[in-house]
Amino acid sequence: MSLTTLATMSGLSQFHFIRQFKRLFHLAPHSYQIQVRLKKAKALLLLGIKPVQVATDCGFHDQSHLNRHFKKSMGTSPSKFQKQAILYKLL
Repeated sequence: MSLTTLATMSGLSQFHFIRQFKRLFHLAPHSYQIQVRLKKAKALLLLGIKPVQVATDCGFHDQSHLNRHFKKSMGTSPSKFQKQAILYKLL
């Protein structure tokens, strides 16, 4: 859903909507959207789905887009995260 649509639905201008959203969630709408996608990506990786498929399923443009945001947030790449999770399950 676009920012314009959300602002229109709420009866606010785009700029006012962003300010109100930040006030409530302490994140800009786009940052919030990325965090939701990363949470879903983490869950899918734990299920054993390949990172390239996870990127597509979570709405990232490509795997490198997922990698960049995942590494920034989690401190490791999606594939390393997945391998570590699998090893942890085996122990």
